[in-house]
Amino acid sequence: CMFTNGSDQGIDLIVRCCCEKGTEAIIPSPTFAMYDQAAESEALVIRRPHFDRVKGFPLDELRVHGPEGVRLWRHRRLPEPLRLQAFSKTWGIPSLRLGYVLTQSANIDALACVRGPYDINHLAGIALMAALADRQYVWDFVEEVNQKAKPMFEEYLRRRGVVFWPSSANFIFCYFDDPVELEKGIRSKGILVRPKKDAAGTMGLRVTIGTVAQMEALIKALDELLPHGAIETPSKRPRL
Repeated sequence: CMFTNGSDQGIDLIVRCCCEKGTEAIIPSPTFAMYDQAAESEALVIRRPHFDRVKGFPLDELRVHGPEGVRLWRHRRLPEPLRLQAFSKTWGIPSLRLGYVLTQSANIDALACVRGPYDINHLAGIALMAALADRQYVWDFVEEVNQKAKPMFEEYLRRRGVVFWPSSANFIFCYFDDPVELEKGIRSKGILVRPKKDAAGTMGLRVTIGTVAQMEALIKALDELLPHGAIETPSKRPRL
């Protein structure tokens, strides 16, 4: 096991360790932005098959970044699979930047050749030890997100007539009118969401699901920013 500065660093290390210029990288879309950044920085040739709401990801062709934030890699230079994961979502400590790579020791030795000496901060280690010592808190957090906060926000979107992608992850992709301006308004209230385009180029907002209190704060912000009673017309809705 190698601890990394979030899962970002794990992806960066594997790409730099394994991939020469011109190597083909299959990156399903939409997915984690770091895949593209790492591949582009090493001048890889990127293929981007897109997610389909009916068929999902073409799993027979792809190594997928799944909804739990888990990635499996296999490469001729590192023949045993590598599993990447972060403590951001389930463990609720994203800003402290802590992840890990699980694989055989020979692969870890290879990755160590391209990593820095001081990648993990001390506070992240303290937070991880505290989380591991109180696992019930973690399971309670997961239950609150999945069983309370997420259904509450999905019901709000349905009431508002906002189209969104059903998701088994802890985030939802939503289609609002003028999402770029809406994101600015949400950010002005101290809440961060991410504007992204879907496969058809339609801009939406990727909203991470937090606690009930956090989602109530987002709903309050949306109610203040969106026109009262505004419902999207079918002509404005993307084909999903």
